[in-house]
Amino acid sequence: MNVFDVPDHDPLPEPVVEEFKQGFVDALNPECSFYKLTIRLPLEKRLVIAECFLSGRLLYTKALPIMHLTTFENLSRFAEWERADKIVIAVYRELPNRNQIYRTLRCLGFKQVDPKVQKELCKVPAVLFWLDL
Repeated sequence: MNVFDVPDHDPLPEPVVEEFKQGFVDALNPECSFYKLTIRLPLEKRLVIAECFLSGRLLYTKALPIMHLTTFENLSRFAEWERADKIVIAVYRELPNRNQIYRTLRCLGFKQVDPKVQKELCKVPAVLFWLDL
């Protein structure tokens, strides 16, 4: 059974806003900013953006084909290349299969960023998910 075939799950509880904000405070500086997603967000409908962090500092950003989201093994291998401890994925809101991607990310252990926090971190039409490795 493909991970895209899993049924809908109850929504995950939202992360505690203050705790999440504090975790990303160090990432929001001139060298490492979620606002950079504004120019990086791909219009290609089969890509999502993944940003890998280590100790609150951005290691690199990469556009990933959706097929890379099908197993945790694919994602963890992607992160281990740079010894990241956190992955943040931005899913473009206009992707035709975005709901499948949201379900898949939740099944892989990702948590959706609280919408109030996301509004402060990211000024693009995307939904952010994060995972601690």
